[in-house]
Amino acid sequence: MTFVLSCLLFVVLAGCTMSTMSDEQRISLSTLLMKACWDSNAGLAELMIKDGADPNAVDENGVTALMLAASNPRSDNAHLVNVLVQRGADVHAKDREGRTAFQRAFDKGYLGSAWALLHKGADPNAVNEKGQTPLMAFAEKWNPNAGHLEPFLSRGVPVNARDKEGRTVLMIAAQSPLDHKWGMDAVAHLVAKGADINFQDEGARSALMGAAERGRLEIVKLLIEKNPQIDLRDKQEKTALILAVENGHLDVAEVLIKAGADVNAKDSAGKTPLIYLNEQMTRMRGHLLQKDAGD
Repeated sequence: MTFVLSCLLFVVLAGCTMSTMSDEQRISLSTLLMKACWDSNAGLAELMIKDGADPNAVDENGVTALMLAASNPRSDNAHLVNVLVQRGADVHAKDREGRTAFQRAFDKGYLGSAWALLHKGADPNAVNEKGQTPLMAFAEKWNPNAGHLEPFLSRGVPVNARDKEGRTVLMIAAQSPLDHKWGMDAVAHLVAKGADINFQDEGARSALMGAAERGRLEIVKLLIEKNPQIDLRDKQEKTALILAVENGHLDVAEVLIKAGADVNAKDSAGKTPLIYLNEQMTRMRGHLLQKDAGD
């Protein structure tokens, strides 16, 4: 049914009073409410609820109008979310996968909808299927700054909570885009809020190791200022320095060495940072020779 036909049906049904409206008419109105939420039309959604649409009606997957509004890929529907909650939509309702509107919003990184739901009583400690809190989900998907994270931290979301991979929000944020101001801002804010810089995930990787592996130079510098255990080892016995050199991030390696990283550390393959450096140089030499031969 097109949107125009939906609106015509709405006009017909709107003429029915609550006392005379049949179950079928209520279902039709609720279907149109879902459509309005999918179209991010807050005004039409409010009108339909006033005329009898059930704000807590569900589809075959247990999805409510509020869930549709909160996780709609077309728009970050903070205003529509507020309208629905004010009209009686249940913030705590769950779909058949056990997810609330708030979980659906933060899992997709929709900050506006998530904040609106948070202000309306959503559980700030809800987790998604990865075991991630809102802090983790936003850090992974949207490279948030401190201002994005603070509404959740101020409501008691634990800064050192771990997801199913054993990662904390600091570990995730430490792998933000290289030298991105927001990523650095988030890391600094999390550390100031009590994030443990030496926690290790299921692979025994720390925030410093993750940043070193990804070449996040400024974040590595920031973490080093907090005096981390610089030579922690992962399950392959790799240190932050080994990871930096192995992945060709020599600027990061230089900072780690100046901070006292063990240059003689060996991983489970018996390789030191120097061996990985030699491998990097050999590969580079090969690429140069190949290019020279092509010219």
